[in-house]
Amino acid sequence: MNLQLFTKWYAKYLVFAAMCLFLLIVPILRGPWIGTEPFYYSMIASDFSFYDPLSYGGRILSDSILNALILVPAPNIFLNLLPFILGVISFFLLGKIFSHFFADQRLQNLALFITSLSPAFIYTFSFYNSLTLATFLSILGFYFYTNKNLKYFIVPIVVLLPFSNIAVAVCFFVLLFLFTFLIKKDRKIFFFNLFLLSFIAIFVYASVLIAFMGFPTNYSPGIEGSFQFLSKIMFDLGSPFGLGVFIVLLALVGAVGSWEKKYSSPFFFISIVSFLIISFFLAESLIFLSLFISVLAAFGLIKIFELRWENYQYKSFITMIIFLGLIFSSISQVTHLINSEPSKETIEAMNYLSTLEPNVVLSDAENGVWINYAGHKSVIDEDYFFAPNAEERYNDLQKLYASRDLANTTEILEKYDVGYIWIDEEMKEENWDYDTEGLLFVLQYTNDYYTMYNKDGIQIWRVNRNA
Repeated sequence: MNLQLFTKWYAKYLVFAAMCLFLLIVPILRGPWIGTEPFYYSMIASDFSFYDPLSYGGRILSDSILNALILVPAPNIFLNLLPFILGVISFFLLGKIFSHFFADQRLQNLALFITSLSPAFIYTFSFYNSLTLATFLSILGFYFYTNKNLKYFIVPIVVLLPFSNIAVAVCFFVLLFLFTFLIKKDRKIFFFNLFLLSFIAIFVYASVLIAFMGFPTNYSPGIEGSFQFLSKIMFDLGSPFGLGVFIVLLALVGAVGSWEKKYSSPFFFISIVSFLIISFFLAESLIFLSLFISVLAAFGLIKIFELRWENYQYKSFITMIIFLGLIFSSISQVTHLINSEPSKETIEAMNYLSTLEPNVVLSDAENGVWINYAGHKSVIDEDYFFAPNAEERYNDLQKLYASRDLANTTEILEKYDVGYIWIDEEMKEENWDYDTEGLLFVLQYTNDYYTMYNKDGIQIWRVNRNA
């Protein structure tokens, strides 16, 4: 394969076609319903209010408001179309941004190619999630910021971005800070004004939340196991939108070769180090890190191809292996998304639950959004931020799962007015070793509960305290 292909006038269109192909596979084969986020945003957008009556039995919306608000005109249609549309626009914006920094046409097109096929890009724009709108706004905002005549268009973006994803907003301001102080030093005052404007918007909204909800608990259950950094940043080792192994290997080659004067850039390398450090604390920084790594990987691929090879066939073979490796990571991400939760069995149980009289449903936090989507209140879900009595609820459930005492079980269930209990295989594996432990024993061997649904490893129990 000849890299001169990427200098042709039609190269960007070929890359665009490849990007479209990988972004459309998941929506066509699976649809937009991947994970919990599309269900949550669709549910909120269908009857938008700043109060969610189902999560934790009722709570004020605390974050990601913009993600639901933008779907309000047509939730299901926008869920299907918006990720692809924003992905396409982001593709062309990135092309403009790359051309701003690099004159080499091969580098621009290769960087676009690697970015478009990266696990992070495919994850972000294959289905609607908390990163989709925030990543698009970040790319659009940075494009405005790098253009002197358009820089003021960034103002509404810095105000809105935190309401889409606060972690992405933090990373975006890190990017602007580095760009301002390392390249555009004449914009320091403008940068601080932008930061102040965004801070004021967040402060006002947070003040309203605190006034109604009190200070956020910021509670989340402890994560078991040792801290494994590579599994958090590498897609192939478990990160949902981390870096691909082949892209990282190419980036290492690019890092060695890019010390030449014409490509050296403190902004470029300091940004990589900064976002790598931030990824210890905010996984969302991997989206920004992936963009920089993709450019470095493109440069690495050019350096490999420009080496003096004694055997042209060997050179072509190595290049083909590299391209196949890049595509393999893309295929792996697509396959992972297609096979993601909710499974067909979970959707069937959710549909059954939606036919029951609305009530409070007890289950693990991972099932909270699906319970809400079925029209029932949940005791707990995965969004602990600003949740009412989150730690108390979590500890009560741990006691409930472990106890075989009927009085203790009844007390906790009455405390949260539980009408149904959802138990699946994942919940069993996480909380019990045997079917006669704790809550499972109480459900099976007392007359206060009976099974309403039992299919494919999912059970829904009715709490019938009047029996």
